[in-house]
Amino acid sequence: MSSADDCTLPKSVRLREEKIFRELLASKRKISTPFFSIRYKSNFLADARLGIVPPKKKSAA
Repeated sequence: MSSADDCTLPKSVRLREEKIFRELLASKRKISTPFFSIRYKSNFLADARLGIVPPKKKSAA
């Protein structure tokens, strides 16, 4: 999991992206949901969870 992400992005970028992802999940803004779900699917193809979580949150709300 982590090794695949490390190969995809530098650690500093990965940590920043995770921070943005958590902030957007915390804010639960409807406008942000499609933006970060699409962005994270393209950036973290190795980790499918990040692509699945945002739509799941959106449908639950």
